[in-house]
Amino acid sequence: MNFDHLDDTDFPSGATHFEGDFFQANYTSDELGYDEPETVSDEEEEEDEEEEVDEFADAIANVDLERGYEPVRPDVGNTNQDSLDDLPQPAAPAPTLRKKIEDRFHMKPVIDRFPSPLAGAPVSRDQAATSEEQYRNALGDTASNPYKPFLSKMDWEIARWAKLRGAGSTAFTDLLKIEGVREALGLSYGTSAQLNAIIDDELPGRPKFHRSEVVVDNEVFHLYSRNIIECIRALYGDSAFAPYLCVFPEKHYIDKDKTIRMYHNMNTGRWWWATQEAVEKDHPGATIVPIIISSDKTQLTLFGNKTAYPVYMSIGNIPKEIRRKPSRRAYVLLAYLPTSRMKTYFQ
Repeated sequence: MNFDHLDDTDFPSGATHFEGDFFQANYTSDELGYDEPETVSDEEEEEDEEEEVDEFADAIANVDLERGYEPVRPDVGNTNQDSLDDLPQPAAPAPTLRKKIEDRFHMKPVIDRFPSPLAGAPVSRDQAATSEEQYRNALGDTASNPYKPFLSKMDWEIARWAKLRGAGSTAFTDLLKIEGVREALGLSYGTSAQLNAIIDDELPGRPKFHRSEVVVDNEVFHLYSRNIIECIRALYGDSAFAPYLCVFPEKHYIDKDKTIRMYHNMNTGRWWWATQEAVEKDHPGATIVPIIISSDKTQLTLFGNKTAYPVYMSIGNIPKEIRRKPSRRAYVLLAYLPTSRMKTYFQ
């Protein structure tokens, strides 16, 4: 499969901030089911601040304790720099030899495809609908009203504004409660909750976040996560990625004698080939879908002053030339893992 047209102009130059995943640019607290914390009194706030100061002091003390457990480093003595300079230095490869070696990687590789013709076989047409086709089918007949389930273009545009550009849900509800506003605009919803119900119940939705609680050391943590199977289907079924998907393993070589193997996309690795062989014994025609999970600790204003680890997911069938471009959004925000303030005790 040729990826030469996928240029490097959009490659990230370093660590990139989250600018949106496969489904959208950002997420609101309503979509996560996040409850704003109750307001606390000044006395409770002062107690929390004192507790944070105590925890910070404990953390510093723990660092000092950890340093005390380090073993004594051996004394290597004085190093004679002159003796090191006298050692023979490895000769640099000749420019012509280096160019010859590097040119191999710019040539079209010799490819051995997996021997079974069933590997990565297309699924049945009933299951092969793209994400766009599934969305259109779920909406039903839209010939008479292309803005369905909203009543009109105005109804849809105000809903879009409220979700992407508008104020908070309370302010939007207060606006709609002004006498005559809803009727003058011809809206199908009168509160933010009613708009959310239309989006959740009548629009074909992306995988929703579910909140679960985990208790560790008598402390309750909230975990927000999506159904990973639904996320995989969304990525695999997107028509924008379909022409480039890697669906069967291959062996790539940079020489005609097939003595030097080249590894780049995941389907050129040994694991995919070996896994395909094992799966083919019981399920001929199966397609391997590697799951890639990544995370990064970041400060989330969405959770007030709390921190969490966003967990991202992608699939190895999407070529790395696409996955590493943030603008292609070839990944899904799968979950938020909470951080803790649990203390470490030393004996």
